[in-house]
Amino acid sequence: IRFNHSIDHLPHTLTELDLGTRFDMPISRLPKHLVKFKITNSRYHHRITCYPKKLKKLTIMSIMVLENLPPTLEKLMTGCQDLTDLPKTLRKLVCYNGLDNGVDDLPSDLEYLVLEDDFDEPIDHLPRNLKKLYLDYDFDQPVDHLPPNLQKLALGDTFNQPVDYLPDTITKLTFMDMFDQPINHLPQNLTILYLGDRFNQSVYWLKRLQHLTQLTIN
Repeated sequence: IRFNHSIDHLPHTLTELDLGTRFDMPISRLPKHLVKFKITNSRYHHRITCYPKKLKKLTIMSIMVLENLPPTLEKLMTGCQDLTDLPKTLRKLVCYNGLDNGVDDLPSDLEYLVLEDDFDEPIDHLPRNLKKLYLDYDFDQPVDHLPPNLQKLALGDTFNQPVDYLPDTITKLTFMDMFDQPINHLPQNLTILYLGDRFNQSVYWLKRLQHLTQLTIN
């Protein structure tokens, strides 16, 4: 997509706006009824302070600092590593470049969290309502104090820590390449289990899992 022109005078009736990888113009005005807004350009750097009050889903792929986020925001996908003052309404957060200021102050009602590259910090104080957690390549920290209602957990390529104290509410569990720890105490409600390339431990204890229906040892 080659489009790179001003968008300050778009129709006010727009509810969704998706701008491609070449767009790199300042924005001083957005349609007031906008609900979904996306900028795919990972190098976009212009400050945006005019987010519509009704915005619910925002995707900014670049590391641009986010300011004045609307209080209605429910889903945020961003390359920004320094996130503060996130809306209390936020339910889904995807950080493509990790999160520099840790996870202790995330919105309490957050349900879905993805932390991709460059994140390797303690996660002992995640929001209690979290249901889905995906930690990508660089993460290798203890996972003994996860939210009590967690349902899906994916741990990235470098993770290789004990997993004896995972919540029993987890139904889908994914370990990637480096994981090679005993799996004697996995969640009782587990239905799907994925074990990566380096795994070479006994699977004898899996017979205790009465709900397991899908097992992959890659």
